Amino acid sequence: VKDEERQQRRDEILSTTVKDFHEFADALEAVRGPNANIVVVASADAVAAANEKSPDLLKIVKVL
Repeated sequence: VKDEERQQRRDEILSTTVKDFHEFADALEAVRGPNANIVVVASADAVAAANEKSPDLLKIVKVL
């Protein structure tokens, strides 16, 4: 990955707004079905913290 690509990705991430997250949530809801999975890349600590607030919300699956 070139420095320019990395910087562009960083700028896009840092400029993400609450509206962007709401639009993304709407898109996910539109394609969600009974067998749908949503994948989150997060640390084990972040998953544990999320599960404290909403029990069994996330399940850790190691892929590597």
